[in-house]
Amino acid sequence: MIVPVVLKLETLQVMRGLAALMVVLFHMEVSIWPGIFHISQPFFSGFEMGSAGVEVFFVISGFIMWHIHHDDWGLAQKFLPFLYKRATRIYPLYLFVFGITVFFYFLFPAFGSARAQHWGSVLYDAALLPTEGYPLLVVAWTLQYEMFFYMMFAISLLNRYWGVMLAGMWMLGCTINLFMHTQNFWLAFFFSPLNFLFVLGCLAAQIVQTRRLVFPHIIGIMGVILFFVIGINKTFHLLTIDDGLQSLLYGVVTCMIFGFIQVEEKINFKNYFFRPFVLMGTISYSLYLVHCLAMTVFGLILIKFSLVQYVPLCVLFFLPPIAALMSGLMCFWWVEHPLQRFFKGLGEKFFSCEGGRFSHRPL
Repeated sequence: MIVPVVLKLETLQVMRGLAALMVVLFHMEVSIWPGIFHISQPFFSGFEMGSAGVEVFFVISGFIMWHIHHDDWGLAQKFLPFLYKRATRIYPLYLFVFGITVFFYFLFPAFGSARAQHWGSVLYDAALLPTEGYPLLVVAWTLQYEMFFYMMFAISLLNRYWGVMLAGMWMLGCTINLFMHTQNFWLAFFFSPLNFLFVLGCLAAQIVQTRRLVFPHIIGIMGVILFFVIGINKTFHLLTIDDGLQSLLYGVVTCMIFGFIQVEEKINFKNYFFRPFVLMGTISYSLYLVHCLAMTVFGLILIKFSLVQYVPLCVLFFLPPIAALMSGLMCFWWVEHPLQRFFKGLGEKFFSCEGGRFSHRPL
């Protein structure tokens, strides 16, 4: 039985919301907690597995690209519209948050990178070009991989044969580097094991769209369980696993969680349990970009007005993440959503709009 191509994909929104929350709690645990509040004792070591939210984002990105554009391979006329949609999805909001971050670091250099004092580095980071070390907006390192994946995907739209050959050579290089661990920065970036995650997402989308899985809910549940097993192993160092292989494992079990997509008709995503996570999935890009800056500023305010001593530690830990969630929500409604509507309308003036391809829904 063939699964209908039209899918609600609410599962992806929930997963994206949870992934965003994982990243927020991870940065609170390893950065804000010791760096701003100067508390050396971990609040909860389990939050360190929140870094895996990045792997989830990458797999979801690959899934969405294939779900939306799998019929566009080899259609050269789709090349420019694709680049326009991806660029306007990433850059406008990124440059807005990036500008605020640079201004903040310029005023308070002690809290930021020295790169903020050099305009050459600022312009380089603004373009999302690969950097050795972290860029000015630290979380933007993942966007560098995103943009690289979009460029690789875009080339496949020009020619199906080139696309298949390029993808094959790319994955071969990533496989070799998984074991060789090159020290050359550019080779390490272009053939990073993280790139496997995008391709895994594409493969998962093809399977979910064309095959009726046997017991998809069981596959999804097993994916969730294995995801936590990998995370617990990383947190408590039970078994030593190479970072690249660990990311690949995260990617595989994330693909298993996609099994829930085929049982979405039995899940009420509008109930009070799922609704907050669907909302977080909707605002996840805004939340991802602003959460570090929002938590830093909020933490400094608490310290400035000597409020830290009056707040129990169990409450203090969660106040900055709550501030980050509120900042992400405001950023979405006041900045991201209007920007997406504007560029959607602008795109429709220059490119044909077929099948709702210019929908501004944040996929």
